[in-house]
Amino acid sequence: PGGGDPTITRTKDIKGTLYAFFGMEDASIPAAQVDQIEAELEKHHIPHQVFRYDGVDHGFFCDHRGSYDATAAGAAWTEVKQLFQTTLAAS
Repeated sequence: PGGGDPTITRTKDIKGTLYAFFGMEDASIPAAQVDQIEAELEKHHIPHQVFRYDGVDHGFFCDHRGSYDATAAGAAWTEVKQLFQTTLAAS
């Protein structure tokens, strides 16, 4: 959306672990694109986890949006905190 090469073409340049969170009702990032993102991460051996939340829309993590989903946001936040704990503890 911002112009330039699609972000996915820069996957090989990612350094570190990437967590990606997707609401599966998000019309702007359909399931096929989520699969493509995950495939690119695997292709380039990027440490990652892709989390898919069924029945959840874009912006589910933002409590100022109508699409906010407390259950999915809570689960995602738990994963983020675990990543931080694991990654920062290793530093």
